[in-house]
Amino acid sequence: MQLRKRKNVPSSWQPPERGSLVFNVDYSKSENSLEAAVAGVIRDYKAVLVDGLASSILAESTEALALLTSLCFVEERSKREEFRGVQLQVQSDCTLLVGYIVEEEQSPWALRAWINECRAKLAQLKFVNLARCPRDANKLAN
Repeated sequence: MQLRKRKNVPSSWQPPERGSLVFNVDYSKSENSLEAAVAGVIRDYKAVLVDGLASSILAESTEALALLTSLCFVEERSKREEFRGVQLQVQSDCTLLVGYIVEEEQSPWALRAWINECRAKLAQLKFVNLARCPRDANKLAN
């Protein structure tokens, strides 16, 4: 599994290296609703939009489900020509979630199934790594 910690995370979106892509993902949920939305954008080193995701979900743990939904999206899209031979960094602004997955910190029991599914999916997707990004760097997905 290619999970790496980043120490100096910029506060605004930074393009990936040439030949790589960045997938910013997030969710949005109304306070009095059980429904949430997942959104994500994939951009290249020139900040050109390559693809995007918009989906509604029903979940109590929407950040974890948003990430899992996004990883399934990446798995499906990985069959396309523009994804062959590239490294993809999936970024989330949820520090705790990234910590649970990357650092393998003890997660709340209600999230463990989704955390384990995210880890398994990342292990399958050898060209994908997960990193935390500041909320300001994730504005387009928000």
